[in-house]
Amino acid sequence: MLVAGGGIAGLAAAAGLRRAGVPVVVFERSRELLAIGGAIQIWANGMRALDELGLADRIREVAMPIEVQSFRSWRGAELVAIPTGELARRNGIDPPMMIRRGELLAILAEGAGAETVRFGTECVGFEQDESGVTVSLSDGRSERGTVLVGADGLDSPVRRALFPEAVARFAGYQYLRVLSQFDDFPQGVFTFTFGRGDRFGAHDVSPGWLYWFGVLVNEPESGDPPQGRKAELLERFGGFPPPIPQIIEATPEDDILRTDIRHLPPLSRWTVGRVTLAGDAAHATTPNLGRGAGEALEDAVALARHLAGSAAGIPAALRAYEQDRRAATATVQQRSRRIGDMLSRRNPAFVRVRDALFSRLIGPGIVRSTAKEFAELGASKSR
Repeated sequence: MLVAGGGIAGLAAAAGLRRAGVPVVVFERSRELLAIGGAIQIWANGMRALDELGLADRIREVAMPIEVQSFRSWRGAELVAIPTGELARRNGIDPPMMIRRGELLAILAEGAGAETVRFGTECVGFEQDESGVTVSLSDGRSERGTVLVGADGLDSPVRRALFPEAVARFAGYQYLRVLSQFDDFPQGVFTFTFGRGDRFGAHDVSPGWLYWFGVLVNEPESGDPPQGRKAELLERFGGFPPPIPQIIEATPEDDILRTDIRHLPPLSRWTVGRVTLAGDAAHATTPNLGRGAGEALEDAVALARHLAGSAAGIPAALRAYEQDRRAATATVQQRSRRIGDMLSRRNPAFVRVRDALFSRLIGPGIVRSTAKEFAELGASKSR
């Protein structure tokens, strides 16, 4: 099996295939594992997938459980608190976890096997026939395998070759994010503070280290203002409740990364013959739900299960994998986009109504849906 892309989806797919006894090679264009973005949330479904990959214990050693998700107004009021840790333990599953991206990639690479990943090598084209797929590589070589999995990210060349009409779209906002040192942040609490369009999130990753992000409603590809990123953040979030301004003040300017948030509309297909997609290449979503990593990990487990266990042949196994995963990921994409659109609106009257609805209706609904989801994950784990 051939996998294009050595990010979360590609490495997890390789780990799952290797565990199932399927030979696999991963082609990664960078020369080393890239940890851009600082930290990442693994939702409870992702932890279950890591259990199936035999890697959850390694994650638990280094990740920080998210015990509570606290959604707040920029005026300082808590709109709703979701007891994710309590709900997870009640159902015998792991809570969502916050982990440094580099640590997650390193653990997935261990699962895939050091000999599996070929760094500095990109899949630049492919041809398939009834018996296999031949990929063209950036170093001029070619390689042949029974399957090609495009796990090569938001701007996937594999997806572009299969479905050239599927293009990532700007969501209307940017993330300015960083992993920085900051003491006195409540342990295990993810805070997300809604403003007038802009919003701010933070969670501790390890003692004294905080992952935080400011979401700014901006034009696409708008660069840094003359005063710089830190000053822009203080201008946008200076009126937010403590410790948000203090967190920004304590962060070195050069550590702050700016990213346009783009997403894919749900695709009607992921698979053509012996070539399929996984992770962001298949279902890149806005980060409003923090579900991207978990969905990629679930892709990997499903892909390995279908490829290792199908007696009907590889194309049928890939179609079964797609059928297993496409509707679920489309739901996450659509929910996340709707939430981002709602939170990005700046009209003061709308913001007041939104916050009231979130406190009285939307927030309690999220608590109930999270409890239901965790109960279903617990029930499926026990089977």
